[in-house]
Amino acid sequence: MKEQDKRLVEQEENAGCNPKYKQFMLLIEQADPVVFFVPRWCINAVGGDFKAGVLLSHIVNLFHNKYGKQRMIERDGKVWLVKSRNEWSEEFLFTPKEFDRAIKVLCDLGLAEKRIFKVDGNPTISIWLNEDLLEDLLLKAVVEQCM
Repeated sequence: MKEQDKRLVEQEENAGCNPKYKQFMLLIEQADPVVFFVPRWCINAVGGDFKAGVLLSHIVNLFHNKYGKQRMIERDGKVWLVKSRNEWSEEFLFTPKEFDRAIKVLCDLGLAEKRIFKVDGNPTISIWLNEDLLEDLLLKAVVEQCM
């Protein structure tokens, strides 16, 4: 079974997806394997900045999935997600400058910290996610939704 098919079977088992949804997701993955959905609260958490919200959503997703775990290191008592500037940019179709600005927004808000660590001998962008602040923002979004 192909890796894509395994992921879809796992998604279906976990979420009780209907067969049409499974076919739809398979078509999307075949067209472009980089698919991400951006929850509105991510955009709201960064003051309506769409690109920073997209980046936040993706970082949160990477911190909590198997692919992201492969890209993590532990330094200074924190877990960091590591990718080159070009990898970050290419994933979102951002220019490197757009990525720099979006990550700066996240860092300025305290949602992330960006450092450079050597990984396999190369200086690599490393991002730490402030999950405590993120949880506070998510709970606030849930409370606001219920009001």
